[in-house]
Amino acid sequence: MSDTNQFLSSISVSYGNRWRDFGFMWVFYIFNLSLAMLFYWLARVPKTQTRVEKSKEKR
Repeated sequence: MSDTNQFLSSISVSYGNRWRDFGFMWVFYIFNLSLAMLFYWLARVPKTQTRVEKSKEKR
């Protein structure tokens, strides 16, 4: 391919949709960041007081 526009048209990307695609990129980024924080919270944040007390006893 000798032209970038030719490549972009082959994968159905157009300059006219740049702001829509930019918005999709940010939604994707925020969604992934939110999921990462949720999984971190589920794995690392103590859920009950007994877990907190057990961790204090170990020290």
